[in-house]
Amino acid sequence: FIVTMSNINGDTPTNEIYKLVGTLPNNIQKLINPTMNMKVIKKITITLVIIYIISALFSYVEGLSMINVANKYAKKLRTSISEKINKLPLKFFDHNLSGDILSRVTNDVDTIAQSLNQSLSTLVSSITLFIGSIIMMFVTNWIMALTAILASLIGFVFMFIILGKSQKYFTARQIELGKLNGYIEEIYSGLNVVKTCNGMEESNKKFDELNHKLYVSRENNIRHMDYGREFQFYKAIASGDIKRTREGLKRWEISNGYEETEERNGKLSKDPLQNRKYHFAILTALITRFCVDAGLNQEIAYNMSDIFIQQADECTSIAQINELTKSSVMEFALRMRDEKKKNIYTKQIVKCLDYIFDNLNQNLHVDAIAEYLQMTPSYLSRLFSKEVGISISAYIKNLRLETAAQMLIYSDYEISEIATYLLFSSQSHFTTAFLKKYGTTPKKYRDENQTTAMNLNHKDT
Repeated sequence: FIVTMSNINGDTPTNEIYKLVGTLPNNIQKLINPTMNMKVIKKITITLVIIYIISALFSYVEGLSMINVANKYAKKLRTSISEKINKLPLKFFDHNLSGDILSRVTNDVDTIAQSLNQSLSTLVSSITLFIGSIIMMFVTNWIMALTAILASLIGFVFMFIILGKSQKYFTARQIELGKLNGYIEEIYSGLNVVKTCNGMEESNKKFDELNHKLYVSRENNIRHMDYGREFQFYKAIASGDIKRTREGLKRWEISNGYEETEERNGKLSKDPLQNRKYHFAILTALITRFCVDAGLNQEIAYNMSDIFIQQADECTSIAQINELTKSSVMEFALRMRDEKKKNIYTKQIVKCLDYIFDNLNQNLHVDAIAEYLQMTPSYLSRLFSKEVGISISAYIKNLRLETAAQMLIYSDYEISEIATYLLFSSQSHFTTAFLKKYGTTPKKYRDENQTTAMNLNHKDT
């Protein structure tokens, strides 16, 4: 053995070392070669299996215990709520939806029980792991332990800041969920009465509104009204269409999120009331421009705008601004309806004009319009020319150019985008038609009129 080992030095390859060891007697090789202590391995394996079994049993017992604790607490909470409800005066039930009360007893209590069941056990395990980890870190290296603790504390600070900001949205979601559940409970419990009184349509509208508010509370973010829809809203007011104005006003309310504690439609001021006043001034100024362009006397329009904006300035709550918005929009629409009465059309032509207005950015042909009105194309063309004074195609082209003029002033769309939106075959075709009607190019028209519109807005606000 000594002779063999003396032949090994630092430069001897590993393969040569194994070959030299292989030449040694068996009794020496048994001492040199490593062996596995199967008894120790078996003992460790059995110990690990026992530990895993005990851990599984403890987890099972923990699960049963937490379910038992959560359910008992939920039962106790429901009992307390029931006792409290039995002591409440009748006026409480007159001012609160029965479904909302039911939601608090069921959904809210279930949410608390579920949180206890899922979170409490995790919290205990996490605290135990946290304490053990801190002890081991200080035993290993106290400097690294302090660094890790400091980083964790900074993380906790940020977590509490985020929770403080987001908690109101969770609260709003539960409120809207309670309203929705309350409405569903009341409608289904009185379904026979609703059907008998022919209230299905109104009930469906109310459900859609509550359902949308619940969706918004989940998807809460800053959003703006779609430009195409907003433009149609202004055009409906300027055309004196009361029905479409009311529909657009309802969409506008939902888009703005008319709740005193929420602002979801573009933030112009940190003060919610001032923010809503700014939006009202912008809305009023835009409606005024559209109504003036549609034929409303300029002095009347500007006086109405000044009066409404002054009233908004005196408002002391968002609710007052909301009511003023509804009344001012409807006042403009009614005034424009009176203006439009000067031009009396037959029912068929009114429907034709509405169809053209609603589908201005679609391919419009006389045949399609006649089919919608259930008339022959030739008769529709003659009737339209007789009452309106121009052909249908000329009216469509003229209306598209008027719409393009409005978009050039009040939007940031590129000229090519406007031409494409209004179905002109090319930008050059659009420029030629626009030049023929207004005597200037779209670019010059935008440059001149946007400056004027900005100055008028400053005057109104």
